[in-house]
Amino acid sequence: MEYLKNSEYMNILELTGMKSTKYGGVESYFAELVKICRVDKFIFVYESMPISENYVNDINKCGGGVILCKQSISTFQYFKFVIGVIKREKIDIVHFHFGSYLIAPFLRILFPRIRIISTRHSEIFVSNKLKKLYLKFCFFPFERFLCVSCGVKKEMIEGVGFSSKSEVLYLGVRKKKIVNPNLKKTLDIPKGVVVLTTIGFNIRIKGFDILVKSIQSLMDSNRLKNDIIVLVIGISENSEDSNSLRQLIAEAGLNRKIMSLGIRNDINDILNISDIYLQPSRTEGLSLSIMEALNYSLPVIGTRVGGIPEIVHEGENGYLFEKENVEELADRIEILVNNREVREMMGRKSKVISSRFTLADGVEKLASIYHQTN
Repeated sequence: MEYLKNSEYMNILELTGMKSTKYGGVESYFAELVKICRVDKFIFVYESMPISENYVNDINKCGGGVILCKQSISTFQYFKFVIGVIKREKIDIVHFHFGSYLIAPFLRILFPRIRIISTRHSEIFVSNKLKKLYLKFCFFPFERFLCVSCGVKKEMIEGVGFSSKSEVLYLGVRKKKIVNPNLKKTLDIPKGVVVLTTIGFNIRIKGFDILVKSIQSLMDSNRLKNDIIVLVIGISENSEDSNSLRQLIAEAGLNRKIMSLGIRNDINDILNISDIYLQPSRTEGLSLSIMEALNYSLPVIGTRVGGIPEIVHEGENGYLFEKENVEELADRIEILVNNREVREMMGRKSKVISSRFTLADGVEKLASIYHQTN
C-alpha cells in the first residue's frame, strides 16, 4: 500500500445518510477505511448517534470523527449543515452513501474544487421520465459512482446513465472472533435443531413476511425431517416493524419456531451457531450480511435480485428463488434442512467464494480511488 503512505493528505466527509444501530458490516468497513487510508481527517455524518461505543472509539482512535445530523430536518437545513461541516473541517472530498442527493449540484456551485463521489449501495428504480430528469440533475456533479455489485451498476446505467462514471467496488467483510461459543445454550436452542438466520432492518424490503409464510407452509405440510428455529436479527425493539413482525409470527402460529432477537452486536456469534442463512429480500444491492454468512461457511438461500446472484451460485453454495415466491423459498429451505451433507458441501463452497470479497481488498481500492481523485 505504498500509494497510501506517500499520498498527499486530505479531509474526507462521509455522508452516510444512515441510522447506525450496531457494529455491523458497513461500520466495520468504515473503521477499516479510517485505519489504513492515510488522510488528515475522516468525518462521518449519521442521522442518529451510533449505539456501538466501540465503533465510535475505533473511528476516534484513528483520527476520525462522528457527527450527528438530526433525521427530521429539511433538505435545505441539511444543505446548510453540510456547508458548515465543509467549511469548518476544510473538506476535500464529499462521499455520499445514502440520503439527499439533491444538495450535490449546489455543493458543486459553492465548492467547485471539492471532489464529489457516491457509493451506490442499492438498486435504483426509475419509474417515469420526471424522476429520471430529477436524478440526472442530482447526479451530474459526481465524478464517480461506486456500485456495490454488477447488478447495481446495471440498474444505474439503464435507469439514469453515467456509464463512463460507474464502476463496481465490492465492499467486503472480515470474520470476527467468537465471543460467546455457548450462544445456543444462552438462547435455549436444543442440540440437533437446525438454525436458520436472517438479518435486516425492514420487514418489507428484507422480505421477512415472505419468510414467515414459507416457514408456515413447511410446518403445515410437515415436510421437514429435522426441527428448526429461525433467528431474525436487526428489527429494532418496540418499533412498528417489530410489532408487525411479532403479529405475523403469532398469526402464523410460529412463536416457537421464529425468534426476533432485535438489534445485536454479536452477529459473529449468531452466524457461528447457524446452519443456513436466508436473504428473502425484495431489493438488494449486495448484502454484507450474506458476505458475512459466507465467511462462516454457511449455505445461503436468497432472491434473484440485485447483487445476490453474484455471490450465491445456484446449486453451488446455496439456492436462488424468485422474490415473493413463498413456495419456492419453502422448497429450498426443505432441501437444506433435510440434507446435512448438502449443507456442509455448500458451506465449504461458500468459504471459498468469501475469499474473493475481503474487507482489506475493498478498503484498499476505495483508498486508492480517494487519492486518484485528489
